[in-house]
Amino acid sequence: MTGTRWRHPDMGLEPRHIAHTREFVDALPYRDRIVAALVSGSQAAGLAHGRSDLDVIVVVADEDRGCRTLPKRYRGQCVDSLTLTIGDVQRHLGTQGAREAARDLDRRLYALADYPGWLTLVRLAIGHVVLATTPSARALLASVERDPVRRSLMVHGALCLATFAEDVKGAVECGDLATALAAAEEAVRCGVDISLAALGDVYIGRKYMARRMARHRSLAYLLERDDLFGLPPARCADDEVHRIIRQRLLVAGHLAGHCLAGGWQRPIRTVTPFTPGQAGPVRDPYLTPIRWPAGLGLMTGVDVVRPVSEEEAVLWSLLDGRPSGAVKAEFARLTGRAAADADDLVPRTVEDWRSAGLLLDPAVL
Repeated sequence: MTGTRWRHPDMGLEPRHIAHTREFVDALPYRDRIVAALVSGSQAAGLAHGRSDLDVIVVVADEDRGCRTLPKRYRGQCVDSLTLTIGDVQRHLGTQGAREAARDLDRRLYALADYPGWLTLVRLAIGHVVLATTPSARALLASVERDPVRRSLMVHGALCLATFAEDVKGAVECGDLATALAAAEEAVRCGVDISLAALGDVYIGRKYMARRMARHRSLAYLLERDDLFGLPPARCADDEVHRIIRQRLLVAGHLAGHCLAGGWQRPIRTVTPFTPGQAGPVRDPYLTPIRWPAGLGLMTGVDVVRPVSEEEAVLWSLLDGRPSGAVKAEFARLTGRAAADADDLVPRTVEDWRSAGLLLDPAVL
């Protein structure tokens, strides 16, 4: 990224926030029933601004309606509070455990219909424990692992990306370019969500997406492009609109493929940049990579149409029109394969995909 317009230093937890949280919890009328408390939200994620609320999670031993009502302000500070029981935390952990243990891709486990559930699990994962009064409470909060939550966010992003790609295809087929552009933009956002999770940047919500991109050099350059977000100029020809739509899907697929393959087991330090060309094979932009704990594949809409290996997922993401030589070299670098192996494996796999109708003519770029 060349400029500094989007950059902003992280504003995270300070000793005063932790002290304020302790005071807030100690002043609650049911303090004796509280077994743990965390401060989370934008402060814990380093995304706070000058008027950010203090996000507090209070964990109580058991259910009581009186424990669900917390003040909105405390000593001049806005407080966004959430009360959970031990059982609530255990249920959230059970959902996460089911995702990690699933052998097949079960879309129901990753549905965003339960947005509060997703939000709570993320807040627990990024939260800073301010107090834990019992060994069992400390052990319970310690069992909220960040990596499984991060992987779940990646799977959810990939499922949403596949759905938006399907929407783009349908809209293009009937000539609805406005919807195609909007759906393709959402696909890019999904690719960015996957990338942020792969980089270990765990959060949920669109408000801070650009800010989060700006703090990672391997994503910040995308903010400088004028064809990924929003509408193109009014006088833009239809052919150019089609190109923009394809570019958005190719960028989204690139981000998803690299991050699902490379950033699955543990966070990665950087995301390989999108460097398209017009001299080599191009993947079908409507086929999107998907991953779950037990598998990897290419997806269209709601169906996994072709299982792939981790190496194939990396190769798929490199097929953005760059010359074949560049594809082989980058594939060897990313996978650790010898150059001779890449020279053999890449052309064979590309030809197989071409025969199966999974690639496009580079002229479409």
